[in-house]
Amino acid sequence: MMFSNFFKRSVPSPTTSGTTQAMNVFYITSIEKIIKNAQKRYPELRTACNDILESIKKMEKNETDVLRDISENPNKYVRPLELACATKKSIIVEPALDCLHKLMAYGYIDSKVQYEGKSDLLIDVVIATIANCFDPTQDDNVQLQIIKALLTAVTSCDIHGRSLRLTVKTCFNIHLVSKNEVNRKTAQATLNQMLNIIFQRMESKPPKSKLQENGTHNNDTISSPSQDSPIKQDANTTIPAEKKPTQEYIDEIVDCLMDEVAQQILEQQQYDLENEEDEDDNDTPNTPTTGGQKTTRHKRTESGDEMDGNSSSTAPIFDNQYQKDAFFIFRALCRLAMKALPKNPTPESIELKSRLLSLELIHNVLENSGPVFQTTETFIADIKQFLCLSLIRNCMSPVPAIFSLSLSIFKSLIKYFKIHLKNEISIFLTNFLRILHSENSTYHHKMLVIQVLNFICNDPQTLLDIFVNYDCSLDALNLYEQIVSELSNVVVNLQAEGEWLTYSQEMKLKGASLSSMVSLLESLVKWMSEKQNETDSKSIQIEDSSEAERFEKARSLKIGLKEGIKLFNRKPSKGVKYMVDIGHLPDPEKVGRAEYVQAVAKFLYKTDGLAKKMIGEFVGELENLDILHAFTDLQSFEGKAFDVALRDYLNTFRLPGEGQQIDRVVQKFAERYFKDNGKSTSFANADACYVFTYSVIMLNTELHNPAFAFRERMTLDQFIANNTKINDGGDIDHKYQELIYNSIKNNEIKLKDDDIVAVDTDKQAQVNAQQNPRKKRMLFSLESEKLEKETKSLFKTSKSQDEDQFFTASDISHVKTMMEATWELFKESIKITLEKDKAPDGRAHDNCLRGLEYAIHITARFDMGSERLAFVQTLCHFTKLTISEKDYEAQNQDHQNQDLIKSKYIMQERHIKAIKLLLKIADIEGNFLKDSWANILECVSQLERLQSDVPQASKKRMSKVSSELTPEQVNSQTIMNNSIDHLVIDKIFVKSGELSDDAIESFVKSLCGVSNDEINPKANRMTCTGNININPTPRTFSLQKLIEVAHYNINRIKIVWSKLWVHMGKHFITVGTHDDQTIAMNAIDSLRQLSMKFLEQDELANYHFQRDFLKPFLQIIQQSNKGSIRSLTVECVGQMILGRYYNIKSGWKTILQIFSQSATCGVTEEGFKYVSTLMKENGDVNYFNQIQQNESFVDCVLCLTSFARNLSSMSIALDAISLLKLCAMHIVNNNVDAIKDVKIYTDDEVHFKLWFPILTGLSRLISDDRREEVRTNAVKTLFEDILINREIGDRFSAKLWEVVFTGVLFPIFDEIKQANIMDDTWINSTCRKALSLMVTLFSQYFDTIKFLFKDILKLIGEHCFFKAEEDNNNDKSSQPTQEGSSTNETEKTAVVAPIVVEKKIKNEKLAEIGIETLKQFIHLCGEKFDSDNWDCICNEFNNLLTINLKLKSPIDSRIRLKLVQTTNDVIFSQYDNMQLSHVEKLLGSLLECHRIAADFNVKQKGPTENDCEIEIEMTSLTSYLNVCSKMFSEASTEEQKKREKVGEVLIIEICERSLQRYLQHIGIVPYEIDPVEVDIQQDTVLCGQKLMNALIPTIVLILEVCLSFSEEQFTKYLSKFYPIFTKLMLTQHREIRFILVDIFNRIGKKVTQQ
Repeated sequence: MMFSNFFKRSVPSPTTSGTTQAMNVFYITSIEKIIKNAQKRYPELRTACNDILESIKKMEKNETDVLRDISENPNKYVRPLELACATKKSIIVEPALDCLHKLMAYGYIDSKVQYEGKSDLLIDVVIATIANCFDPTQDDNVQLQIIKALLTAVTSCDIHGRSLRLTVKTCFNIHLVSKNEVNRKTAQATLNQMLNIIFQRMESKPPKSKLQENGTHNNDTISSPSQDSPIKQDANTTIPAEKKPTQEYIDEIVDCLMDEVAQQILEQQQYDLENEEDEDDNDTPNTPTTGGQKTTRHKRTESGDEMDGNSSSTAPIFDNQYQKDAFFIFRALCRLAMKALPKNPTPESIELKSRLLSLELIHNVLENSGPVFQTTETFIADIKQFLCLSLIRNCMSPVPAIFSLSLSIFKSLIKYFKIHLKNEISIFLTNFLRILHSENSTYHHKMLVIQVLNFICNDPQTLLDIFVNYDCSLDALNLYEQIVSELSNVVVNLQAEGEWLTYSQEMKLKGASLSSMVSLLESLVKWMSEKQNETDSKSIQIEDSSEAERFEKARSLKIGLKEGIKLFNRKPSKGVKYMVDIGHLPDPEKVGRAEYVQAVAKFLYKTDGLAKKMIGEFVGELENLDILHAFTDLQSFEGKAFDVALRDYLNTFRLPGEGQQIDRVVQKFAERYFKDNGKSTSFANADACYVFTYSVIMLNTELHNPAFAFRERMTLDQFIANNTKINDGGDIDHKYQELIYNSIKNNEIKLKDDDIVAVDTDKQAQVNAQQNPRKKRMLFSLESEKLEKETKSLFKTSKSQDEDQFFTASDISHVKTMMEATWELFKESIKITLEKDKAPDGRAHDNCLRGLEYAIHITARFDMGSERLAFVQTLCHFTKLTISEKDYEAQNQDHQNQDLIKSKYIMQERHIKAIKLLLKIADIEGNFLKDSWANILECVSQLERLQSDVPQASKKRMSKVSSELTPEQVNSQTIMNNSIDHLVIDKIFVKSGELSDDAIESFVKSLCGVSNDEINPKANRMTCTGNININPTPRTFSLQKLIEVAHYNINRIKIVWSKLWVHMGKHFITVGTHDDQTIAMNAIDSLRQLSMKFLEQDELANYHFQRDFLKPFLQIIQQSNKGSIRSLTVECVGQMILGRYYNIKSGWKTILQIFSQSATCGVTEEGFKYVSTLMKENGDVNYFNQIQQNESFVDCVLCLTSFARNLSSMSIALDAISLLKLCAMHIVNNNVDAIKDVKIYTDDEVHFKLWFPILTGLSRLISDDRREEVRTNAVKTLFEDILINREIGDRFSAKLWEVVFTGVLFPIFDEIKQANIMDDTWINSTCRKALSLMVTLFSQYFDTIKFLFKDILKLIGEHCFFKAEEDNNNDKSSQPTQEGSSTNETEKTAVVAPIVVEKKIKNEKLAEIGIETLKQFIHLCGEKFDSDNWDCICNEFNNLLTINLKLKSPIDSRIRLKLVQTTNDVIFSQYDNMQLSHVEKLLGSLLECHRIAADFNVKQKGPTENDCEIEIEMTSLTSYLNVCSKMFSEASTEEQKKREKVGEVLIIEICERSLQRYLQHIGIVPYEIDPVEVDIQQDTVLCGQKLMNALIPTIVLILEVCLSFSEEQFTKYLSKFYPIFTKLMLTQHREIRFILVDIFNRIGKKVTQQ
């Protein structure tokens, strides 16, 4: 109720008579009632009443006089009422109270008027009078009148100090002791209203300058008699300084409420927590007993007042009196809330009622507090010192009502005071979470804690602030994580325990916890939304990002510290190294050792969570001795008893087990203890302290180690004996040793952690031993007491520390960090709840679905991939539309209970809700789902399948589910009955066009994966999401939706579309090659439609979107093994050309590749039909021009080449060759824009790319094709129609010709080079023709391409005559020498190919072609050869003629014979074109050939004689003689004279050598043989008969040559030949003797002439 503006009220106006009449009505009536009921024993009362009535009657005629009299003498009118109230008689008190109530209500009692005869104000006396009327035995109506009067006093009068507190106290007591429920509730409501008024008045007063109340007095203090001057109590109120005694009952009542508070202010502002337990109950305000007796404190003495006057240094500072009133009342309530309770309080217990009411009033004050209360340091300090102390006790109370109110107060503190109570909130929340976690806490306690957590979870800002201030603080607990963890623990692990916790209670707790977790997620979503709106409305400030970075850095450091602690507890050295690596400890290599040691010591001493055992092991190592010293020096033992210091020291770590380590620890402790305490101890020096410490540790082991239980424990005497003479030669005081002995004996030295573990173990053992409510309550009481002590200790510690700054979260990224820290807990809780088929109601599952919605929203918006996927998978699994591998395996393992398995997969209403939520998420969160789309689309696919597979029986009986139906059929009916509209599903795909660029890529990728699972249910056991593929047969739902999605997104920018098509294209390829022909053809047709739609859009130059878009057609035709699919693909592409050719750009490349592929996969005719159409002019449509304009000319050539190489149709191949020629003519005729109007074609990249495919295509046809007609046509086209054609060839540059020969023509004969000889037809027709035309081509453009001479010669010499190196394993003796080989260096360098050993000429026909080609080559180009060219020719002939063969096959011999003949023809035909040196080289080759053959033939006789080798020998000799004769006979020119001289020498040598060899053959002259061959020559004196028959004509020729010498020449060489001639006379061959006759006749004539 709003209080009245009482401080502006004035005396009622005398201008109206209403007030006076009212006065007469209520005052006179009340006095008359009092007189009537007052007996004679109250004479003073009756007299006062009569006097006042007489006074009023005298002034009745003058109303103004009555009002003036009341204003001037209010005491006169109050006095009768005061006396009436003092009677304590109900019939008298009731009208008196009613009258006082109305006097105050009508403003007749001024708050500033002094009471006559006393130092108090009149209003104070009135309040005391009203309060004194209270008696527990009093009539209920009187109690009600007291309440009414006191409320009026507070609302209508300006009362302060003790009077104000007295009103509160009186109402408080009425509530406690009144037996009337109405009065009790009225008193409670009045208290609430009073407190509201008090604190609202304080809030309404503007803050003034803070004045410390030095020497001032409030209404609860009494001035000394010597004081004359007034003391300011308020800005407008003064009271007399004279001190007069007050009535005792007023003092008693006032003292009950305020004495302790005043004493607290006077003596000590800070409340001593340590002494709280020792305070006497009388230190708190009094509470009436049930018998109506009041307990009073002793009055303060005069010295106490003096102390009050001198306590200005510690007194709180207030801005005004209203603030002071509120402060003391609030503190009094806090102290009332701390009053001790009986051991087992009953609901009617005064102590319990008092505490409950005080807590409720405190809660009301906090909830209605304003900015002054919430921000004033005085109140904040009071909350910290008193309210928090009160909450410590009440929050641990086993009484549910107290616990509930305490939690409500805590909620108010969080709501309004969290920025001031950072440490306190952490402590309280930790305690609440421990209560929730405790197995011994009651259901009501757990539920109330959950409600508090739910309150926090519902406040987004508080939730974020908790995370920022605690979870992101290095020194604080992870409160947010603990809250979520404990709530999750309830949901996941809580189990009913009989009577202590029933199943119903368990489900309620789980439901409440789950609801809180969902509320938490909802709060995060709301906070995200608010911050997003703020971000959208204004620019983000720099502080926000820096704040996020700061807290993120702090949290990362905290996480790193946590990980370091884990590592340390496993292996200390690794933990310390890790802390150095993350920067928590300094790097010892970068800082000094001392700094590093100090840092590590502080880390070990101050870091919570480190295992004490591991600390002991670490500091006990010798290498860490300096760390041990620094660690010990961080502790102070000054003023501590020895055993206490030792306990404290050993509580910081566990003493290591090794003796040397213990020794180092003890030494350092003794040194430190003696240093801190010096000679004030019982030790003479540190050594004595060291020995005694060691002795005490051994004593502790002896007395308490179970291992020594088998023997007697050490006695005191033994202990003292062990310490004899250790104190610098003396003994330590025996009493001191006895004190230490008893301390160790009664209280073992051990870690506090060991105590905790032991206590927990004992409790658990007790709980397990006997589960009953009584035991549980006892254990919970023990836990509460222990927790209360720990909390007080924490409060004392926190007060000694500086208050950390409280940060207010403002960055949206905190939500992501919070979710990263706890998402697994949310997921597990939701999953566990959803997996339970039975629940008390549907709210649990609904909460789970809400939680999933919020969690997916958060994880999706922050792009938390794994977290988002986990929540989506959980939701999808709950829809019953998918089956995980785990469930599938469980289903297969459990074959016994088929009904249970069947029911497990049947949908219910909650699953339908999950499906609807899934569709909603897909609609709302589409842009942020990314890879989670796969799970959603998989569910959509299965939903559509179930909708399509509704059993026929369900249409007739929709309400009944047949027992024969499968779970899927039942689910189909359920879905149909719940009317999940197809439009909702379609909306997902329709709205794909609204997705972002990144989102649509993820969507399409996922849709392709789901479609792939649909069409391949047998091949893909697992789906793309990891679930079991439950599609019974191939389906095309997702494929159709994929096509729709493509249509909806066709207008996206190209770069986005290209990313989409990467996934779509691959999938269309997979579907297009599916084994099911219907599915494949459907996919291809859909792809065609999509392509037609896509080709409607124009494409800019130099882009290749169309090319990539059409690639699936190419892949399909390549991978499919079905002719119908390939044919359909070709037809689809053909239709696209006919319908969209004008928009096709880069797509031509892929289209031509498709046609090219059709040439090799059984659809040649279909493909070539469209290709031939493209190459021909069709009226207004010039397809070829479209192709070449879009840079697809080369692809067109390659396509035609593929058709030319096809093996299925000869006519198509020949037509394709003709079209290749047409392509070449298009280039020449300037129909190709790339090289239009170019006069000379060079090796430029553009020219090369256009010409090379045509020429190489024809070249490969020549070399590879098995069909003679195709090869012939290709040869003709390549050489005659293109290369030799002057219209084309003349425009080729030298560089381009080089490319043509090396890259096009020479490769034709590569297979010859690799000894991969083709059939005879290729050799006889194609090879011969190709070589001949190539030589003709070279001859035609010799001047341009003469640099290719050696390559041509090499091709003819090496490619046609197979040569290889001789096997290295051949015996060297079997290798004939090459005596005739030239050794001239110039000749060696001129050799085109090295001289190698020819193993065997593989094909005589090929060699003949080579010889013919070589002869043609020389014949056509001989006149153009220069000296270098002839050198190469001569060397090539030398290589071919002088190869020494181990075996002489008939083929080899015939080839060599033809080479000899060709050499002879070349020499004579090109004699004039060659220089002398070239003739000499060829003659040398012939001579070497002759020698090799002769050496071979001389060893052959009879059947072994080789006719060809004999002919080679004779032919080469004859050719040699003829050439030499030609040279010898010419002498007209200078060149001829040189040749004559050379010829003369050569012919004389060959004639002499040949004649001598003949003489050897006929046995006239012996052979010049090696010793090895002697036996053979002894057996065969003469050569073979065939050789001799062939040799005779040659000898005759030689003799004829000799006979043809001129006289001069004949005379010159007669002396050389005459002995030979004479020996020849011995021959038996007539032909030779006949010619000898002529020779000798010439000799005779010459002799006769001389």
